[in-house]
Amino acid sequence: ASVNLETFVHSAMTSFYHAAIAFVGQNMGAKKYANVKKVAFNCVFLSAATGLIFSVFLFLLRIPLLSLYTDSSEVVKWATYRMLFMLPAYPLCGIMDVTSATLRTMGRSVTAMVNALLGACAFRSIWVSFIFKFLPRDIGWIYASIGMSYVIGIVLNVVFIIVRYNSLKKES
Repeated sequence: ASVNLETFVHSAMTSFYHAAIAFVGQNMGAKKYANVKKVAFNCVFLSAATGLIFSVFLFLLRIPLLSLYTDSSEVVKWATYRMLFMLPAYPLCGIMDVTSATLRTMGRSVTAMVNALLGACAFRSIWVSFIFKFLPRDIGWIYASIGMSYVIGIVLNVVFIIVRYNSLKKES
């Protein structure tokens, strides 16, 4: 039930991912690198703001919205627990997606892919295989790792965007 509702948040943020691909790509082709920076920043900001607004809205209306999927108080309890961890992470997910789109359209699609693999797959696998063993047995720690993996993806993407942007400015 929670995942179904969270999909609405992610879908709204995805529009800025697609906007970043279109407009960063257009400005890269036109060699308007100053516009690349503006478009990327605006898409990051709007995606994060959308994620935050939709997440707050979803959390405040969680009971009536979850009741569309179930009448079980136990399901509502666990869906709410998941939302406590996942909804604050959605703005980070939007930032990670937009920075990944920006890096791809700046000609670094392999780098963006590797960053996603390191942030999402490798970090989460390490978390579950090693770190989680030392934490209290609570699904919340698994949910928390997802938000942390978004931060790793953002940091990696931003570092490589800055490197690529600086090299493009030097070329022009």
